Amino acid sequence: MLFNFLAAMPGNHIWTGGNDLAKEGSFIWAGSNQLFNYTQWQVKVDPERGLVKQPDNADNREHCVHLDHQHNYDWDDNACMETLYFVCEYKIL
Repeated sequence: MLFNFLAAMPGNHIWTGGNDLAKEGSFIWAGSNQLFNYTQWQVKVDPERGLVKQPDNADNREHCVHLDHQHNYDWDDNACMETLYFVCEYKIL
């Protein structure tokens, strides 16, 4: 269902609600403060740094998780102040 939503919005990065603002490397969901351990982060090639595995906390400022449209919507960390689309979680009654 999520990927159907993403396919309708090509070319956009999307916030997930995950972050490590409280402790670097310990990612939690914003809505529940539950820790999560995700291991299939994006891997990309940077011309200057070579192979870069995410999350990398580039410039010590990337603490929020987004889905990266340029890399098949793989997970990546990014600066939290970026303006991006987002997804929300809700309970179906």
